[in-house]
Amino acid sequence: EQMEYSWAVARSYSNLGILAYVIGHWPKAIDYIQRSLVLCQEVGDVAMVALTHNNLGHPYRVQGEFDLAEKHFLESLHISELFRISDMVVNARSGLAQVYLCQNRLVEAEDHLVLALSLAQSIGAKEKLAELLRIQAELSLAKILYDEALEEAEMASKMASAAKAGGTKMIDTSAPVFSTASFTVLKTGLPRCTCPPFPGVTPPTTLVP
Repeated sequence: EQMEYSWAVARSYSNLGILAYVIGHWPKAIDYIQRSLVLCQEVGDVAMVALTHNNLGHPYRVQGEFDLAEKHFLESLHISELFRISDMVVNARSGLAQVYLCQNRLVEAEDHLVLALSLAQSIGAKEKLAELLRIQAELSLAKILYDEALEEAEMASKMASAAKAGGTKMIDTSAPVFSTASFTVLKTGLPRCTCPPFPGVTPPTTLVP
């Protein structure tokens, strides 16, 4: 009974963290999600621990605290690979790619992005593929490959539209997961490290693979 209560509180903290992140209150988001993480670890919910580490990585990233963002994405990746949580492996590698892209660590960003794309394709995660292609477009911009960036951005847009038209598969989980797509501003020719736009934000109690 106590475990169920702790799990419910952890979920509530996580949802509050998501909402704080969406409206740009990143320190508050970090505080709520850290509280959730402590409770998740106490109840031993492995999947939720991996998810919460992933969700902590994003507000740290947009605040420019890249070491902490990297730490949490790596922890999420480690747990997710150990317990074979494929969708979370994709999310963690996507987060790491964005952190490295913001730091101009392009080789490392590309390594994680390639692995994330391959796994997303293998599990049929169309919406995640669209997000990854948008990040790939940013990477191409950083490498001054403008034609490739434009092509990837167009592919991402088409894939996102197709996934939306086909309906979104909703899976009950213990907590939400951040959308990890970042903005690509093709007209400037420059990648931007910004807060993800959250295209098609899903309800707080669902996970879109």
